[in-house]
Amino acid sequence: MALGRPVISTSLGCEGLNVTDGGNIMIADTPPKFAKKVVKLLKDKKLRERISQNSRQLIERHYNWLEIGQRLIAVYSDLVNKKS
Repeated sequence: MALGRPVISTSLGCEGLNVTDGGNIMIADTPPKFAKKVVKLLKDKKLRERISQNSRQLIERHYNWLEIGQRLIAVYSDLVNKKS
């Protein structure tokens, strides 16, 4: 996703991420459904581009190092304040 590529994952594989099937990722939990989504992405250039663009934006917005660092500092601060 960070490379701006369309991603197909299982529900378990993207668990905990703020993703939407068909919006910024494709989700499939069985081999036939997974294969069907692969073929769909290969055949539909507009869908492939939209998923790629949306997934890259999601990563930039919510999973960049600055955002992660700020959340980590907040967690550490809370731990320190609870011990005080």
